[in-house]
Amino acid sequence: MEVQQTPGGKCVQNEYYDMAIDTLWRYNKLLEGLKSKCEVVPAVLLEHKPHPLHTRERLSFRAAEFHHRNGNEVRMMVNLERLEHLSDRVTFLKNKNYFDQAGQLLQKEGKYVDATKLYLVHGKTKQAVETARQSANKDLIGECLIIDVQVKLRKKPECEPSEDEESKPKLIDEIDRANTAQEMPT
Repeated sequence: MEVQQTPGGKCVQNEYYDMAIDTLWRYNKLLEGLKSKCEVVPAVLLEHKPHPLHTRERLSFRAAEFHHRNGNEVRMMVNLERLEHLSDRVTFLKNKNYFDQAGQLLQKEGKYVDATKLYLVHGKTKQAVETARQSANKDLIGECLIIDVQVKLRKKPECEPSEDEESKPKLIDEIDRANTAQEMPT
């Protein structure tokens, strides 16, 4: 890790994770090529092989951590995509409070029920309803609609009393739809 001073006086840490990942990939590719041709691996390659702890997975995780600390969400997500297991990516995002991104990642992998539960646990009822609808699980859709309506009914009114009275029939309709969705056979 190298620390450089910027003109504004702020210290910038330069991590070379991407270069290390690329170098590791090229090293392994070169070894594979030599072995597939049944050629002898040069001693210099064996002497300068990467440390066993420097795996693509670990370097990608460290890079994601680095980019999280520096507020670069796009680069963080790029590095997380390199992690082999979805559970590792989701756990990282949840530990760093990126719940929306974790839910989107679960949805992208077709894990709508898990994404819905994640949204519900973190009070994101609107996203939970939308995701539950993608799952086509009628019980889950109904449960999410009921929870969403309950949350809306319990919120302190931020609008005029007349507006609040106007929204109640709409909420009651949503409750009826949720009950109907739960009663329908799957």
